[in-house]
Amino acid sequence: MNKLGTDKRVQVVAALVEGASINATCRMTGVAKHTVLKLLKDLGCAAASYHDSRVRTLRVRRVQCDEIWACGTDGARRWRRVDLDRD
Repeated sequence: MNKLGTDKRVQVVAALVEGASINATCRMTGVAKHTVLKLLKDLGCAAASYHDSRVRTLRVRRVQCDEIWACGTDGARRWRRVDLDRD
């Protein structure tokens, strides 16, 4: 199995962070769509693990909540709640 080099990973993540779509990222970097999706999943899992281990015992006085609605490929509406510290 081939492993994506660090320089290519940086290019892929940089394109996604800049707001490029997954298909556009594949075209710009020459990386397969499945590989981009796997890298994105691995990056998300690593970020969640880091966040869970580092963000503890926050003292928050006010929290601002919002929600994001999206339609899935099956037409079903899905939502996600976002909570932010206003201070």
